[in-house]
Amino acid sequence: MKTQQIFFLICVGLVAWLGFSHGRMTNESVMAASVAATGVAVAAAAEGCPISVQAISIERVEIGTVSETFLVKWATPSVCVTSFRVTLNIRRADGSTRDETQNFAGSARQGLFKLLGKRDDKLTTRATATVNASGLLAAKATQSKALNIVTGAPVGPGTGSNNPTPVPTFSLRGQILNSQTGGPLAGVTLEFETVGSPLRKSSVETNNQGRWTQDGFLVGKQVRITASKRFFVIEPATRTASEGGVVQFSGRPNEIGAPAPTPAAATFSAGGQAKVDNLSQGTQTPLPGATISFKVLNAKPGQANVPGPVTTGKDGKWSQSGFTVGSFTYQATITKSGVTFGFSTANFGSSTGATVGDVGFLGTIPGTPAPAQPFAASGTVNFFSSSQGTATPLAGATITFRLKNPNAGAANVPGSVTTQSNGNWSQSGFTGGVLYIATCTKTGVFFGDVREFNGPIQALDFLGKSK
Repeated sequence: MKTQQIFFLICVGLVAWLGFSHGRMTNESVMAASVAATGVAVAAAAEGCPISVQAISIERVEIGTVSETFLVKWATPSVCVTSFRVTLNIRRADGSTRDETQNFAGSARQGLFKLLGKRDDKLTTRATATVNASGLLAAKATQSKALNIVTGAPVGPGTGSNNPTPVPTFSLRGQILNSQTGGPLAGVTLEFETVGSPLRKSSVETNNQGRWTQDGFLVGKQVRITASKRFFVIEPATRTASEGGVVQFSGRPNEIGAPAPTPAAATFSAGGQAKVDNLSQGTQTPLPGATISFKVLNAKPGQANVPGPVTTGKDGKWSQSGFTVGSFTYQATITKSGVTFGFSTANFGSSTGATVGDVGFLGTIPGTPAPAQPFAASGTVNFFSSSQGTATPLAGATITFRLKNPNAGAANVPGSVTTQSNGNWSQSGFTGGVLYIATCTKTGVFFGDVREFNGPIQALDFLGKSK
């Protein structure tokens, strides 16, 4: 049995003896015994602790004038690793070699390596990364990977190209001018970062002509360029590029001690629908072609944005954006030739940025008749006795109704009614503004006339006599 295992067994016995020497085993002694037992198990499996290194990758992420930078990544499924020792060795086209070794914590999974060397056409043709993993109880694992940098394919020992194809790179340049004077702006710092990579390329500054240049960016990689200068506002502050060319910025003075430019205020959108009231039909339809204009009622000049006017669409709807969020009250005004609006303005606002979608308007066209209201008619039917020379109420007579003009459209024609014992009758549901004809009939009685009416009436009477 190994020394470590013997040591842990002694610990187990000692803890057990201490616990039972007082007639009982405390919780602490049980825990200590458990830890010691676990230590024995780990010691017994020291050689089998699952430490391994997998999936090593090597990528050249920068080519400088006197150096190359590589990104090495690795993976491990083991929880036993406490540290990594990574060595990157490169072989250049001229036969020279360079290497660098770095130590990383057990949680690390990547590292940047910058190796010095002349650029020209003596770039690296082969790179070999060796990752050593160390873990609990001195267990170790080592893994290496060689890569043909020119083609990106793994290579065996001793292989590689002595005449590599030049690695494609691109350059960036530009000139920064003072947007107020039009002159060059010197001393602007430009920083470069490869998007999606921890790599940051060395910064440059604009010269007296406001010009700058930087090269060595790998084709296919996106570069983020950030420009800055004290006491100046650079616009825009950041640009991106993925191919060579000119990247332009401009700058303007920012007063010393003055606060930085205020970010653009949050905005919201508003909308609604305009309708026209068809009085003759009692319906409302969309109003297209109406103009909606805006103003703010409670803001100082420049404090709140006022968007331009809009026109309602075929469905009468309108929408506009760019209203400033806050305690501002906006007023919308609607206009359209030939249309009268009972309320031509509507106020709205948003303190949260939520869209306001219920700003509506209702108009009428002058000269449109008011919608007709339903009405009722009533009267009395009497019978005249020529022998007696008197008229008495006639019960059981039938009053029927019809339209004077059969083409009156949707006018309602109520049903017939019968006179009561007192000769009275009544009916409702007649359409206003429509001409009706009322006819009275009863067997054995002659009524010589019909009655016309087009509005409420309470004396629509009939007089009958013997045939």
